[in-house]
Amino acid sequence: MSSPAHRGPGPPGARRSGLPGGLRSRAAAHLRKAALPYAVLALALAFTLLAWEYVRQNLEERDRDLFRNTVSAAELAVERRTRGHILALYGARALFIPGGEVDARDWERYVRSVRLRERFGGLLILGYAPRAPGGRERFPVRLAGPEDEAGRLLLGYDPYADPEHRAAMERARDGGVPQATGMVYVPSEAPPGSVLDILLRRGFYVYLPVYRGGEDPGSPADRRRALEGFVVGIFEMEGLMRGIFRGDFAPAVDLEVYDGGRTSPEALLYDGDGVLRASDPSAAPRFAGSSRLSVGGRRWTLFSAALPGFAGGDGALLPPLVLAVGGATGGLLFGATWLLASSRLRAQAAGRKLEEANRELEAFSYSVSHDLRAPLRSIEGFSQILLEDYGERLDAEGRDYLNRVRRASQRMALLIDALLGLSRLGRREVRLARVDLSRMAREIVEELRQREPGREVEVRVEDGLEATADPGLVKVALENLLGNAWKFTAREERAVIEFGRAVREREPGRPLSCYYVRDNGVGFDMAYAGKLFGPFQRLHTEEEFEGTGVGLATVWRVVRRHGGVIWAEAAEGEGAAFYFTLSP
Repeated sequence: MSSPAHRGPGPPGARRSGLPGGLRSRAAAHLRKAALPYAVLALALAFTLLAWEYVRQNLEERDRDLFRNTVSAAELAVERRTRGHILALYGARALFIPGGEVDARDWERYVRSVRLRERFGGLLILGYAPRAPGGRERFPVRLAGPEDEAGRLLLGYDPYADPEHRAAMERARDGGVPQATGMVYVPSEAPPGSVLDILLRRGFYVYLPVYRGGEDPGSPADRRRALEGFVVGIFEMEGLMRGIFRGDFAPAVDLEVYDGGRTSPEALLYDGDGVLRASDPSAAPRFAGSSRLSVGGRRWTLFSAALPGFAGGDGALLPPLVLAVGGATGGLLFGATWLLASSRLRAQAAGRKLEEANRELEAFSYSVSHDLRAPLRSIEGFSQILLEDYGERLDAEGRDYLNRVRRASQRMALLIDALLGLSRLGRREVRLARVDLSRMAREIVEELRQREPGREVEVRVEDGLEATADPGLVKVALENLLGNAWKFTAREERAVIEFGRAVREREPGRPLSCYYVRDNGVGFDMAYAGKLFGPFQRLHTEEEFEGTGVGLATVWRVVRRHGGVIWAEAAEGEGAAFYFTLSP
């Protein structure tokens, strides 16, 4: 049986490409045109994301500090309020002076005089429970004020019969200081219009012992014998906590108070908004924290959580603003670079790959020098206008942000200039000639002295140093090396800079004749020597010594263009020396 006839061009076994030739060429042309715009867009978006993250973290830290300060203020207010309210019990105990008899009228008069519920919010009832005669310990409440339904309900009640109250009363009796119960439900009058006369709310009792003779007997045994009764304070938590955040200061913070070390619903004393977050793993508030507080011998747990509306001010608008401005700038840069790349490709009909690479590099340099500077000038200019025209409307923090923007834009302009210089240096043709290095070094030093006439620097330049090199490139290298030596000796009382020739072993057993620039400045740790010659690598902060971090990268490129090598030797606080050659 014969095989089917082969149809189409090419040998029978040939495979066809996945894409037609025209589509492949258009895709390649698109990639050549779009690579640079997308790279610029990626860089712009990367810088935008970095700026956004920086602003976001600063705002997050500021809001976290505000939350901590708010919580600390609330904790201090709770502690002061509870202590102040408990002091009212001491005033009531003072009525029981030796020989004095306190009746219901005296008690009510005292309660009214201190304006109990006006001045001591949350202290519902002030009572007195005397020790009943007989063999069995009983402390029925004999006095209670104010004289309302809740106060009358307390009369005759023996709290000692309840284990929770008995434990607090015995601690107060033996210790001679006020002691609180755990969370209990306390009686309070119902609001007007309610069908009930009495409501039970979360709260606690505080017991202050009253001893015979009005004096603390001293030992627990003597206190038990001298005990006459207890001043009783009934506290309702909601009223006690009301107004913790006073005036206009009402941050979106939920405050929960628990009796003891547990944060379970059963131990809850107070919750600011009715939603329990301490015991809910799914709550996940933005900020949260807990602390401990001692009230009447009981340990309370205070849990605080930031609510969704919590924020440290209008700064929350800054991160999206940074994203919007950065995205718009990235889009403009992308469009401009796209147009540049398109025009460059239309002009490139043919040429060698090296010429194409050079044109791409020149286009990139052009975009850096023009398109990246324009937004920086706008940022600098508008920031200055904001400071001059609207500075009085901004607070100190806003003006600080604007000043940071200006400094950052000025810093980026310097970096762009340095990057441009480094880029041009790599494309410059090397023209060799005989160069008097000694004379060139002295001229550079003289320029440095003219810039800082007040400095006393001893500069030693060896005579007769010559080399075959590109005069312009070598001058750039010496300006950077001598300029660095001049800069990093600024703090020395007796600065010394040397330029000469020496024989050094860069590698063991291989001596090398080289030039050197040496100083007695701040030096550096040799552990970081590998980073010295990379662009924008700095071993000192800008506050210590100004600069862009491109100088040594420029020197390295000049030396490499001549086929030479360069290395450094230094120690912290003992100066630095740079050795280099200008030939293979």
